[in-house]
Amino acid sequence: MLPKKVLISCPTNSRKEYCLQDFLTNIRQFSYPEKYFFFCDNSHDPLFHVKEILLKGFECGYISPHGKPNNVYICESYNAIRDYFLKGDFDYLMALEIDEFPEKDIIQEMLMYDY
Repeated sequence: MLPKKVLISCPTNSRKEYCLQDFLTNIRQFSYPEKYFFFCDNSHDPLFHVKEILLKGFECGYISPHGKPNNVYICESYNAIRDYFLKGDFDYLMALEIDEFPEKDIIQEMLMYDY
């Protein structure tokens, strides 16, 4: 049986820049072979995701937060992530928060409970 394809994702924002690089380093080290990444940035600076995420080799969409309450643009970010997942060839979506740093075998551990 082929390994399940797991999309790892979360909304991003320049407010969390203090932990972004550590987060990206952490998830790159996940030991699961069929992992893929997509993020959705909602920073006020529309170039933040280009400089800090896209140019570092990660897929990333953008949702403008201008003129919207926090809950609206965060919801739009999650909807963009969900749409990317549904249009892709993935089996699972792993939604993390950008300041979470799981162990490198977290995906295998979670998949053990798939019954």
